[in-house]
Formats: sequence, structure tokens, C-alpha cells
Amino acid sequence: MHELLQQDRDFTREDREQINPGNALSINAALDFVKNPVRCCQHVHTLIQKLLDIVRIKKEDPKTKDTILYHGETWELMGRRWGKIEKDFCTKNKRFDISKIPDIYDCIKYDLQHNNHTLQFEHAEELYTYAKSLADIVIPQV
Repeated sequence: MHELLQQDRDFTREDREQINPGNALSINAALDFVKNPVRCCQHVHTLIQKLLDIVRIKKEDPKTKDTILYHGETWELMGRRWGKIEKDFCTKNKRFDISKIPDIYDCIKYDLQHNNHTLQFEHAEELYTYAKSLADIVIPQV
């Protein structure tokens, strides 16, 4: 299935049958949302880069640099956490490591729940929606 998620095209009927043989509604909804897995991953990657830009700005701004995030996390640690995900998700040959999607989903869910007010990343919900749809395909909850 990971190979199907490396195809830069909309899912075909055959792809959908292979990914979702049980025809689960949640997976069908995710497939409808994602449409083209490579383009979806590219968008997620772009959103992660935008999030990293916000973290860098907050880390260097004298007004926010000493802000302590949830459970004592610093901007530096948050930047490293997201930086590692960003680097690991998009390989040097511009392929996406699909196995990182659950990590992306977990991290944005965590930051939405615990750091959203401080982070103030205007695309956080969008990143969550895209990551959740991809995760519903990669690790389906049936």
C-alpha cells in the first residue's frame, strides 16, 4: 500500500479497492479528501515548513523567546521536534516517507491541544486535517 501512496495521481477505483477492501466509510472519506497522495504530502510538507518558520520567529523574538510551552517544552525543543519530522518526511530524492505520517498527526494533534494558543499557527487546523486524512489511510481505525 505504501507504493500506492507514492503515486502522483488521483486514486483510481483499483487503488481504492486495494487500500480499502472492506469499504470502510472513514477510509473512503479520507481517500476522497486526499485524492492525490503525493500532492497531499507536498501540501503537508509545506505546512510543516510554515510551522517551522513561526517557531523560528518566536524563538528569536525577545517578547516570546522565553515562553515556556506545555510540559516545559521550549521553542528550541519544538523546533527540533518539527525539524526532525520535516527532514525525515521528505527524503533527498523528494519522495515522502509515508511511515512518518502517524508522527506528523500525533505532533500536530499534541500542539493543537496544548500549544495552539502560544504557537498561534494559523494553518494548524489545516495541517491537522490533512495529517489525519493521510493517517486514516496509513493506519486505518476500522
